[in-house]
Amino acid sequence: MNADERRARPGSLIRNGVRIPVTTAKDQFTYVDIGTNVDCSATLQEDGRYKLQMTLDRSSVSSESSGGSGTPVIRQFRMDLNPVLKDGQTVESVASTDPLTGHVYHVSVTLNVLK
Repeated sequence: MNADERRARPGSLIRNGVRIPVTTAKDQFTYVDIGTNVDCSATLQEDGRYKLQMTLDRSSVSSESSGGSGTPVIRQFRMDLNPVLKDGQTVESVASTDPLTGHVYHVSVTLNVLK
């Protein structure tokens, strides 16, 4: 059995957020996605553990504006994480510290295999 045949599921996507209009030129605008996106898939390994392939993408509108122009500043956090976990195991990661606010992004992942 190859790795693709042992895949726990083809993958899961979560999209949660809003689309906000951002002016690009006089009387013209485009929409920007703001919110949280999680992409995840799991592959069963020979030893019974699962290798996760995860991408976490978080964006938000900052209260600051770009150069006082009123143009919104979009904050972005993205992380790729590929832990190998057994059923019930948790891994925690300090992913990043925001250079302007000092906010530390923590990511915690727990694997629970549905039976």
